[in-house]
Amino acid sequence: MNLNKKFYKLLNEYDELKDKIMEHNENFHDGMYYDIQGYSEIYQYELETDEERANEIETLNKQVKACRMLLKGLESLSYIYC
Repeated sequence: MNLNKKFYKLLNEYDELKDKIMEHNENFHDGMYYDIQGYSEIYQYELETDEERANEIETLNKQVKACRMLLKGLESLSYIYC
């Protein structure tokens, strides 16, 4: 998979995770929203080499993995006595 396709696939997943996480907890929405904008702008306008792009993709991949775990945790919470 080429770098651009991989980047935008991850960025789209990050955006979808943002919306799903917001259903459980609104505290993460703004930070994730601005983070997504930052990734997009940096990738489009500031990264010049494939190595720089690959490093940014790896960082984004770690962020997406963390958000997957966060969503899984939020979905498994059960407030019985609230």
